[in-house]
Amino acid sequence: MLWTASDNLHLTMRVILLGTVEYGFNVFPATEVSSIALQTSHFILLACIWFGRVPDIIEMKEKEEGNEHSRENNEKTKSE
Repeated sequence: MLWTASDNLHLTMRVILLGTVEYGFNVFPATEVSSIALQTSHFILLACIWFGRVPDIIEMKEKEEGNEHSRENNEKTKSE
């Protein structure tokens, strides 16, 4: 998700975010710093997903579904 949903983040920021998530998960026992780092990185990732661009695959699927609906409507009007 980090690589596909965060088009507005620079590559360096993506690597830092990935490293922060890894740091947060790999610290045992959990510390205040590791918990804050993990929560912050997850918040940033969720914000990137929320405000990010829709992947092309989903856009193409929606177009195909729209074409199918228009074909069905055309066939119905022709048969009437």
